[in-house]
This record gives sequence, C-alpha cells and structure tokens, in this order.
Amino acid sequence: MARYSKHKFDANTERVATFSNALSHPARIDILTIISNKKHCSCGEVVNLLPYSQSTVSQHLTELKIAGLIDATSNKTKTIYTINQDGIDECVYRFTTFMKSI
Repeated sequence: MARYSKHKFDANTERVATFSNALSHPARIDILTIISNKKHCSCGEVVNLLPYSQSTVSQHLTELKIAGLIDATSNKTKTIYTINQDGIDECVYRFTTFMKSI
C-alpha cells in the first residue's frame, strides 16, 4: 500500500515543485516574458497580447503570483502585475542547486 499521503517533503523540494508547477504551462512563460518586457501591466494588457480569454489569463497570473514570481498591486479598478525579482532569483537558485545535485 502506498504511503504518499503521509510523506512530508522538505521545504526546498516543495519550492522547486511550486516553481515547476508555475512554469509548466507555455502561457505562463509568455506572460512572464510580457510582464518582464513591459515592466508592469494589467491582466487586460496581457489578454490583448495573447490568444487567451481574460479568465484564462487571470488563472495563469494567479499561479505565477502564488509561486512568488510576480507581484500584484491594486490600482483603482485594475491590478498591476510586475516581476518579483526576489522570486525569480530564488527560482534560479533553487533550480540550479537542484539540477547540480542530480
């Protein structure tokens, strides 16, 4: 019988998995690229640049935010998204460390 539900992963493994999940969809890679190039933008601006609905882009933005790769700031009726450089740096560090360890 599998014991997966009781297995606890260490914090580093969990963070690598979180980053992997956030980067696992090509749309999220495109969204990160757009935000990086524009420095800041709203969901609507991203929607105008990609062939996805507003709700789909919003879901992808949420995943990137959960992973800590982007920040969101409310600006009146819009949310403005920016790259979280600390999150990007952590992602690079953790992936590099992990890949060198295997």
